[in-house]
Amino acid sequence: MTEIPGYIYWLTRTTFIFWAICLLVVALLPDYRPIAFGLIAGSAVSYVNTKYLARKVRLITEAAANGEKKKRGLGFSQRAAVSVAAVILAVKFPQWFEMYALAGSLVFAPFALIVIGFVLSRHTERNSANERGEKNA
Repeated sequence: MTEIPGYIYWLTRTTFIFWAICLLVVALLPDYRPIAFGLIAGSAVSYVNTKYLARKVRLITEAAANGEKKKRGLGFSQRAAVSVAAVILAVKFPQWFEMYALAGSLVFAPFALIVIGFVLSRHTERNSANERGEKNA
């Protein structure tokens, strides 16, 4: 579980770069503002939900390592409620948020983590090939 902070670090960087690109679209292409705002709002919800899930995984892992009982929480219900609230926001204010862009970007963080995980695993493979000593096969 020591790789989770690294994944969250790169997810944060990726998300901020995505937001910066969306804000450039807002500034330079006014006709696409609702789409860009929808992408920003959906990816923000996705990012927050992923950070919350990573925190829950860390807490459960620490509790299991210490021999404590599993603590109950809202879990999926809380993350789903935040996503539904974002979609309701898009329905309530269609002049500001494109609903399809918002709904589509709710899966931004999981897909970004797949790409980040692939890139980091390839990076680790390349660096481990340069090590001296025995290879564990």
